[in-house]
Amino acid sequence: MKSYFKNLYKYQLVPFEKEIVLFCSREYINEALEVRKDLTEDIVVKAYFASERDSYVEEVANKILETVMEETEWFIDEKELDAAYQVELEETVTSIEETEGLSFDELTEEDCLDFWGVATKEEVLEEIRLAASFRIKYALFCSYHNGLDLNAIDLFTPDAFNSEFLVNYINKDLIVNTEVEL
Repeated sequence: MKSYFKNLYKYQLVPFEKEIVLFCSREYINEALEVRKDLTEDIVVKAYFASERDSYVEEVANKILETVMEETEWFIDEKELDAAYQVELEETVTSIEETEGLSFDELTEEDCLDFWGVATKEEVLEEIRLAASFRIKYALFCSYHNGLDLNAIDLFTPDAFNSEFLVNYINKDLIVNTEVEL
């Protein structure tokens, strides 16, 4: 890979709450038991807390990634960006066709606003280009922290995007206190 970074921001410097309290309401438990009569209260509560914990870890990871992306000096190769853009565009077009039954050309201004928060297809294409740039930066970030050869990164294999190290870092010192409404 020709893209590279200088002064990679240390993700460990991004602050986050290492002790959290999760609360499961009686209303949530009762509604879940109404929908899934085959479950026990204990299973509902455990699943709820597991889901909430995962959501918190994802939120923290996204905050860390956002900070790393903003604070690092990136040098993105144009050919690699074009290749990543084509992949992002193809994935986007396929997703729209499969989920909405629409071609990219059929998207309305309202569709663009709903899906991307922008009004025109040109702005959507710019969002896709930003996603392509993020893909390259994310691959460099993950590969670096996984000890991979940055010159040999393949943007089209899962190995380049393994962020388990980040999840492990967040979980390492995380204390989760849980409360269930009686």
